[in-house]
Amino acid sequence: DLIKMDVEGHEKEILLATDAKDWEKADGLVEVGSAQNAAEIFAHFQKMKGVNIFAQKRGWQKAKSLEDIPTSYKEGSIFITRKDEMYWGG
Repeated sequence: DLIKMDVEGHEKEILLATDAKDWEKADGLVEVGSAQNAAEIFAHFQKMKGVNIFAQKRGWQKAKSLEDIPTSYKEGSIFITRKDEMYWGG
């Protein structure tokens, strides 16, 4: 299943409530609304084994650092998945 999330700044609260099991059968396309949300979301998924973030602002490459995570809709979205690579990225 695909979750598309544009929740006007509340993405942090929702995503931080997830664990690796929640991502076993779902992928998420998420708009991140602030630098603080980006930092906490990135840290959360860094701790989670087997779940990856791909960033539109990096041509849908795997996010390897906080700087890879968009901080507003102007920088694009993130894709959260258990997949190790994006097959449709730039």
